[in-house]
Amino acid sequence: MAGTRLVRSSRVLAPNSPAARVPHPLICLAMLAGIAAAVVIGKAFLVPLMALLLVPLLIGADLPRIKRALDGRAQRRALQGRRTLREHRLEAAQFRRDGLLELTALVDSISSRGVSHREQMELEDLLDHYVDVAVARAHCHIAVTSTDRPSLCCSLDTVSPRSPQAELRRTLIERRIACWTEARDRALVLDEELAVTTELVRLLAQRSALAGVELVDLETISDAVLAQLEEISVDDNP
Repeated sequence: MAGTRLVRSSRVLAPNSPAARVPHPLICLAMLAGIAAAVVIGKAFLVPLMALLLVPLLIGADLPRIKRALDGRAQRRALQGRRTLREHRLEAAQFRRDGLLELTALVDSISSRGVSHREQMELEDLLDHYVDVAVARAHCHIAVTSTDRPSLCCSLDTVSPRSPQAELRRTLIERRIACWTEARDRALVLDEELAVTTELVRLLAQRSALAGVELVDLETISDAVLAQLEEISVDDNP
């Protein structure tokens, strides 16, 4: 008809709504085929055949819940794998694990109060960052402790540029001392980065604990206490 436009509906069905639970067309087709086969073969097979065909129908109607359960299980397994890998990395780097254990416990306390999957992954990313910095800090520690800087300085004082080989040795010793200084300075920066990450997770845990808690009005409480004290003083002094 002229002047008439077709408008497509923009209504989106919720995943758990009755309309969204309509079984798959193949399941319906299989049921119809089974009923037809039962009629042809005999009524004796109708009841067991119908029971057999109801199984995929019930499974199809409950697919969203099953999918959510499987997704949750896969996410928990992936999360446990990430945490195990972190501990192995720290162990391989010979870095203490007490800091990571503390932050992991804080992240679990935040998650127990209800966070989205995206927020959970952001918290896990903070733990990954902590381990990355800790491993780098361990490497700097090895570079510093494996080099005897005072001995290098003494060697540098005793080497005189009398030959090209002596000059080369002096240059190499100077570079080793500079490398030791760089490793020491970088270790200090990484220590601060570890401290910042730790304090950030602690802050997030504190804010999460305060979520939904009504703040106490200290001024109102103080006024009430003062009023009670005045009443007591009046009673004591008739």
